[in-house]
Amino acid sequence: MRFPKIAKLDSLGCQLQRPLRLSNGIALLFLLRATDISAQTEIGPYASEADLGALIGQPAKVEGVFHRDAFNAPAVVITGRVFYLLENPPNSRRYSFSQVSSYATVTGTLYLYDGNIQYNELYDKIGRRYYFFSLGAAEIEFGDPLKNRGEANPVAPRGSN
Repeated sequence: MRFPKIAKLDSLGCQLQRPLRLSNGIALLFLLRATDISAQTEIGPYASEADLGALIGQPAKVEGVFHRDAFNAPAVVITGRVFYLLENPPNSRRYSFSQVSSYATVTGTLYLYDGNIQYNELYDKIGRRYYFFSLGAAEIEFGDPLKNRGEANPVAPRGSN
């Protein structure tokens, strides 16, 4: 004769639930996928075409100097590269950017325009091939503004007369 299993009860008389157990493989797969989703590659100065080509369509981050008007479009510039901040596709909407150049960090999906698709006249002056981040999806953090001409540089000592 088999006796029915007796359920364990807590102090209130409710049946205790067994904790959910994940196998090691499932937990590892979950952790790898979670890090893959949030992973992004930082683009450094003098990045090669091969390095940038591998990042097209992938999350990327670039730190550089923001210019409101770099060849008729806003952009972040690092040594050797210009990364535009464009609408994809472009329209006549205006964004209010600071007049002065400043340090900036842009995080988003990196795109390449290779001249095969002509959006419209708005970006024709930029060139036939360029990298850009979409303004609608990128996160832009602005840092300290750069000094304008004529402003004193607090780091450089003044010479005595």
